[in-house]
Amino acid sequence: MNLAATLKKLLGRRFHVRYPLARRTTWGIGGCADFFAEVHDERELAAVVRAAKRVRQPVTVLGFGSNLLVADEGIRGLTLTLAGRFTESVLEKQRDLRVGGAVRVPKFVMFAARHGFTGMEGLVGIPGTVGGAIVMNAGIPGCQTKDHLIAVRVCDIKKGKFSLQRPRPGSFGYRRSPYQSGRYLVVEGIFRFPLATDRVGVLQIIKGQMRRRQVTQPVNERNAGSVFVNPTGDFAARLIDASGLKGMKVGGAQVSVKHANFIVNTGAASAYDVLELMAWVRRKVREVHGVSLKPEVRFVGAFKTDPLRYLGITRHATAPLARRSP
Repeated sequence: MNLAATLKKLLGRRFHVRYPLARRTTWGIGGCADFFAEVHDERELAAVVRAAKRVRQPVTVLGFGSNLLVADEGIRGLTLTLAGRFTESVLEKQRDLRVGGAVRVPKFVMFAARHGFTGMEGLVGIPGTVGGAIVMNAGIPGCQTKDHLIAVRVCDIKKGKFSLQRPRPGSFGYRRSPYQSGRYLVVEGIFRFPLATDRVGVLQIIKGQMRRRQVTQPVNERNAGSVFVNPTGDFAARLIDASGLKGMKVGGAQVSVKHANFIVNTGAASAYDVLELMAWVRRKVREVHGVSLKPEVRFVGAFKTDPLRYLGITRHATAPLARRSP
């Protein structure tokens, strides 16, 4: 039995051939996946991964679809996404939160706050999933995903086997984690937070963060979040704005006039529109400020041209192409 027949029998309507990925990304950009599967529990995930391995098909994991650029040419092999049991959050032993990898970060932050915990309020504006946040160690100054993470349950997507891993000191850093090689899929995070002395105050902080995001970010336009990593001691948005690049367009892609470190899809942007605009921004910022910005967004799929090379970046200078997206 071939892969399509195997996965169709296992997943039914949750399996697709030539599935358009633009509908699954926050940028609204991306070609088709050869095969697309939505898995609801660990049994299904193991079976799907092993089926792909038997026929030597590569596996790419798609989260909420933020923080990544999917190639116009699509993704070869099997693309899978987590749903079902992976969207659940559970309070354990009155102190630990066990959170599924497919849980949206804002929902996770509210879940923690409503159970009387504090420490993650700053992440409420991050549009990805908990799994993606762990992979990228998402955060803002003073608040990172790693801060209260005590264990990570992962699936080895080459073997279809699961394990619980405890983060080693120093294994996480700014936009860095041990899970960016593509070997492991984060299916669950276990967090331990301090109790809040003022629950109402925590909820007010969260509401304030959400209002600030509405004012400062292009939340009503299609975007993928911050495009470039903040250089040490500075902010990418400030450098881009000071270079006169707000509003600059290439095709359907535009540097946001509200927040310079966001690129928005004005209607029909292609992946190459975004890449070309990123390249222009990098060149201009380097000319004006002498700073070489590094991409925060991940590049996924069958690009005809290596995106990093297109941006003028050598592979040792930044992370490799993603096999796991937020």
